[in-house]
This record gives sequence, C-alpha cells and structure tokens, in this order.
Amino acid sequence: MRGRTDDVEQQVIDHLLAEWQKPMRLTTVAQGMAALGLARDRERRWRIGQRLRRPWRTSVPHTQRFEQFRTALGLAVDQARIEQLLQQTREWGLASILLDEDEKLVARSIVVTQEQKRRFPSLEETAQSTGQSLEEVAAQFEMLARLGVLASTDSAPPGYRLARGYRRFLKGLGFSFHTVTLASGERFNVPCAGDYIQLASRLYPEETVTLDDSCAHCVDRIHIAIARGQLIEAMPEEPLFYRGGT
Repeated sequence: MRGRTDDVEQQVIDHLLAEWQKPMRLTTVAQGMAALGLARDRERRWRIGQRLRRPWRTSVPHTQRFEQFRTALGLAVDQARIEQLLQQTREWGLASILLDEDEKLVARSIVVTQEQKRRFPSLEETAQSTGQSLEEVAAQFEMLARLGVLASTDSAPPGYRLARGYRRFLKGLGFSFHTVTLASGERFNVPCAGDYIQLASRLYPEETVTLDDSCAHCVDRIHIAIARGQLIEAMPEEPLFYRGGT
C-alpha cells in the first residue's frame, strides 16, 4: 500500500513539475491532485508539499519561463523586467503552492483582523468572514499551524495565535491567489490578476476564461469571466484592477 501511495504522489509531483515549466503557471498541489482525479486529502497534500520544497525553489526562478511568457503574449522581452521578476520569485515560499485558496483566504482574514483590530479572531468570526463552516475553518487553522503561520496557545481551552515571524509568509505572493479556469476545466494559478487579463486576451482569445480571486486588502471574493475579449461575468458587479509599482 505504501508503494502505491508513493507512486500516486510521484504522479502529482511529475505533473506539477511539468506545469511549472509552462510560462507563468503556479499550479498548486491541490490543483495538481484535482487534475489527476484525486480526492481532496490534506494529509496527502502535505506530504507532496514537503517533497516539493526543493524542486519548487529551484524551478520557479528561471529566466526562460518569463521570456517564453512575454514572447507568447507578443510582448518585447525586456531584460530589466525579467530581472525584476526573477528577484520577486525568490520570495515565493512553499505556502504559495501548498495552501489551497480557502486556506489562503482564512490566513488573510486572520492577519487582517490581527493587524487592524489588534486581536486574534475566533473560529466563528473567521468562518463568518470567509463564508465557510466551522469544521472547515478549524481544519484550516490546523494546516496553518502545521506550516508555521499559527502557533498553539496555553489558554483553556487551547487556541491559536499568529506565530512569531509570521510576517515572512507575507513576502512574495503572500496569501494571494489568482485562479484561472479554462473552458476545458483546466485550473492553475498565475502570479497576478494582470496575467489573467493577458492570458484571456492573447493566449485564449476564443475561449471563456474565468478568474477566481479575492481583494488584496480584505477577504471579499472576486469572480470574473472573459469571452472573446468581452467581460461577461463579474462579482462584485464593478471590480477594479489597479496596477501599480515604481
């Protein structure tokens, strides 16, 4: 049984390594498992994530991937921009691919509450803010503690707090997600919402391409669909996209 388990997990790893060679794809472990028809399983996802620590760190900062992406979009390859992107990828931690979208949303909800209200939120408060059940949020707290985002408290009953040094998880991609779904059902993450717009307009101009996202400053969910260059679905009705930088 152990051998068969290892074989299945290796199939997921091989699938993800192939996905990460495609320009700008940040396919997560959960998305890789779903692509191979595997049921949701946090223990299996955790094991795969641990095995992917080194391959993830070595496969992402690769100049060729960014050059391929910009070439595919018909954009000029700006070496200065490529170098900037490479520098950014060095801060993409394991949380980017190990956590699923709901876990990232819960993590962001915790951080927002802690930093804005100066207190750690309860399970009930987090469930309400993210629109999930108490059971799901409790399991997500456990995963975040396992990863080192949260730490256990000595209170009665036992609870959680943000772990010392939790802010390191906010670097790079942080707890953001930008999940693209193609007409075929294929799902993968991209580094930013702007990449979704480029994908929909240039790489898949004849398809319906959707984006499931969340506000960068809160936990409000965002859903967008573009077909043939036209916005056909939007939740909320008037999402705004800001692209800034120096």
